[in-house]
Amino acid sequence: MHNLDTDETKPITNVITGIQQIDVNRLSNKIVFSGYKDRGWDLFLIDNPTTVESKEIPTTVFYATKDEVEEFEDNDLDFDNHTIIRIIQNIYLPVVINSIIMLMVRMRI
Repeated sequence: MHNLDTDETKPITNVITGIQQIDVNRLSNKIVFSGYKDRGWDLFLIDNPTTVESKEIPTTVFYATKDEVEEFEDNDLDFDNHTIIRIIQNIYLPVVINSIIMLMVRMRI
């Protein structure tokens, strides 16, 4: 939570994986957001977020050891065009085709 008057910030959740699609309702004083938990997405609601005590956020191994690594190598994350095409052919396309077939079966086409 960021107080614009004092410029103070404090965590009001202990989520380390990120919060998505946050919505604030000032009339009811609530915050709703989606977050990843236990291998799936969930919706969370916080009542009166301005009164929530600051949360302790555990240090991740990645952050704790960041100074031990000279330089982060992201070469393993680079995809060439052939890899992207293989991903589309082997993962995305079969899912789309299967979805179309299931829809056709349901519609009895």
